[in-house]
Amino acid sequence: MQGLLSIDDFSLAFPVTVAGNGAVRRLVTDPVVVIDSRAVIDGAIFVALHGDRTDGHQYIDEVFAKGAHWAMVQKAWYESEGEPAAPDGCGFLVVEDSVAGLQQLAAVYRQTFTIPIIAIGGSNGKTTTKEMVAAVLGTGFSVQMSKGNLNNHLGVPLTLLHLRQDTEIAVVEMGINHPGEMELLLGLASPTHGLLTNIGHEHLEFLLNLEGVAEEETRLFRYLEQHGGTCFVNTDDPWLKIAAGGLTGSITYGTLDDGNISCHARHLAVDRSGRVSFEFVSGSFSERIALNFIGKHNAVNALAARFAAPPEPEEQPAPAEAAPAPTPVPATDRKSV
Repeated sequence: MQGLLSIDDFSLAFPVTVAGNGAVRRLVTDPVVVIDSRAVIDGAIFVALHGDRTDGHQYIDEVFAKGAHWAMVQKAWYESEGEPAAPDGCGFLVVEDSVAGLQQLAAVYRQTFTIPIIAIGGSNGKTTTKEMVAAVLGTGFSVQMSKGNLNNHLGVPLTLLHLRQDTEIAVVEMGINHPGEMELLLGLASPTHGLLTNIGHEHLEFLLNLEGVAEEETRLFRYLEQHGGTCFVNTDDPWLKIAAGGLTGSITYGTLDDGNISCHARHLAVDRSGRVSFEFVSGSFSERIALNFIGKHNAVNALAARFAAPPEPEEQPAPAEAAPAPTPVPATDRKSV
């Protein structure tokens, strides 16, 4: 059932000792999962992380006093404390590594949803693009998106755990800077659609060069191709254009029309404040779009956001038919993003 977290399902999917005290709830609707003790509310699940500056295990008594029903703790702490009993009606989820436990809890919960999940990656502009995509889709759907820049090995699982029963589409930002991180995030989120903004000189400390960045980021495209998903491909970026070669489920966009592109921007203009406007073109359909963002680069990212809400079927331009976007938003007079 969508939005229902089962502690029993979690225990089947991940090595965990469930230590409950009394009639603790094992089915949680629209769970509140937090890693900050200050954010605990009644019924919450608190995940105690051992960090460089603080240790969440120091706050176990506090979070139970605030009303948390479950505390995920590490086995080493639990045993060092003499395997303490939780307050009546509460319980411990005892795991080897609480980071891995948080991630698996999110993966189990995500599988209760059959909604489109759009992954947003790339070197630059992820957060702005995520917000534009969510704004367009939000005109017709209940959309959940990553908050702020919660896009890493902790932020993505927390985003997934914030999905609600009424969520219809999720937009999940994914940030990486080490080899293997994209594969981890994809395994947690299981996206159905994906967009990479660009490939740039970010995170070279661990990914070494542009080839390394492209190899890691474009794992998103390869995942979607393998799982029957849809890729949004920025053909202005040479690395992404190369990586997208041979993809069967793709929507292409950019500022240059090569005759095969799904949509493109033309007649870009910048006003005195630096805000950009352009004409969105897809086949025979076109409309003028004005952005509330500064910088021409945002026009390219806005193309993908706009294409998430294509025209009504009878107006649908032919290039878009080969690779459908998420369930279309009903056509409205959208002139800005």
